[in-house]
Amino acid sequence: MDLQQYGSPREQVGQATGSMSITSRTVTNTVTGETITFLETSAETGGVRVVAQITLTPGGSVIPHSHRVSESFECLDGSFITHLAGKETEFLPGQRMIAEPHEMHGFRNDTAQPATLKVTATPAGDLDRTLRTLSGLSRDGLLVPGKPPRPAFAMASLAWRGRYYQPPLPRWLYWMMMGAMAPFGARACDRLMARYNEEGHPASPQP
Repeated sequence: MDLQQYGSPREQVGQATGSMSITSRTVTNTVTGETITFLETSAETGGVRVVAQITLTPGGSVIPHSHRVSESFECLDGSFITHLAGKETEFLPGQRMIAEPHEMHGFRNDTAQPATLKVTATPAGDLDRTLRTLSGLSRDGLLVPGKPPRPAFAMASLAWRGRYYQPPLPRWLYWMMMGAMAPFGARACDRLMARYNEEGHPASPQP
């Protein structure tokens, strides 16, 4: 599929804001391999939606998870293996899928080339700010594959706010733990969100 029919991330950002640079809108999560360019933010849509273009590096993976917002995905370039409600399928340019609230979903890139999709999340909630925070934490070495995220109580609060769930713990046990820890990490979570979303905070390096 020709990406020109959608416009490049730079063109789409310009259409959405007119002035904000792509650098201030693009972050990279070094753990998942995602480069995320926000085309529409929660603030710009009045909380209605967040729209982003995500490029996943070869071998990159967003492991199956769920949250309270609904997400619609459209493959723009390359190919993914998607996980939706327990089933894995190939996701090719032009195809679409929808993950309903609290429905398990994820995607990975098993190819040797980057792959790109567009995601629209409704309602917006704090999704864009959360993704910025997670990207910042990964860049600072606080998110490490195979290890508990740090700081633990702040991350529990972040998960609780978005009703984020990730196996292997049973959902009821996961929520019992997150609910118990979240109040103790609320202030630390607020500080992290402010740090990684403040005006002028360094974005991910651009190639």
